[in-house]
Amino acid sequence: MKYLQLFVILVYSNILIGQQFVNPSNEWFADDCCYAVGETYCATYKYWFEGPVSINSVLYYELKSNNANQIFFEFAGFYREENGKVYKRSDENEEEFIVYDFNMIAGEQLEIGNANHSILIEVISVDSITLNSGEKRKRLEVAEASNHDTKTFWIEGIGSASAPMNPLFMFSLDCWNDFNCFHTESIVEYQVGSCQLTSSRNIDIAVNQISCYPNPATDKLLVSSINNDKINRLEILDLRGNTIFQSISQELAPVNVSGYPAGMYFAKVTFENGKIGVSKFVKAAN
Repeated sequence: MKYLQLFVILVYSNILIGQQFVNPSNEWFADDCCYAVGETYCATYKYWFEGPVSINSVLYYELKSNNANQIFFEFAGFYREENGKVYKRSDENEEEFIVYDFNMIAGEQLEIGNANHSILIEVISVDSITLNSGEKRKRLEVAEASNHDTKTFWIEGIGSASAPMNPLFMFSLDCWNDFNCFHTESIVEYQVGSCQLTSSRNIDIAVNQISCYPNPATDKLLVSSINNDKINRLEILDLRGNTIFQSISQELAPVNVSGYPAGMYFAKVTFENGKIGVSKFVKAAN
């Protein structure tokens, strides 16, 4: 029995070597958002992996979340990672398909997804980011191969800025999943939005909600609090996390976005109580 336990430990440790993304030490906080009737509604949830689970003699990790909403079922499933590539099964009976290849270089294309839903993406550029620990991670700027105006970023081992747990949905405009924060072993390593750590995996993270209207926007963008909370600061950020506009006022005027390149952006507000609200909006071509 002692040798069997040692064997299990060795196998378990072995399959984690080089697995930066599919690793039970990792946790993500992400916003699930839906756009309806001129308003955007978001809530922040936590995601993590548990396992391993053997399916057809292949070891996977199951994605878990404290999100009980229907949108989670688009991301749920079983994942494995091999040589920088991440594969997913939606359930135990479906064939696996690729969702990430962090080895790609600029100009390369990759079709992610399965027969039911797939998307051809292209790498536009490659650079790197530095985690809080000082470790550098590769960052890929990716776009739909047929439309380079629709772009986001993949970070090695962390995933996409849009729909990190399943990048098949990274260019969805009705409902989407936005990366906020990544931590490993309870240590925050990288964040662009709300990052609230908790010892419980059953607690929904309360967030202040904001509305961006119209969305998509071509000329003016109005940002407001859904709950009428007082706003002290508004920032507009691009997908790199750079602040391209800010205003300090409780009486927010519409933001002129007519000069922004077409693509996705974030509106980030700081409320009077110190809490943060973040929502994604799309700048349409003029």
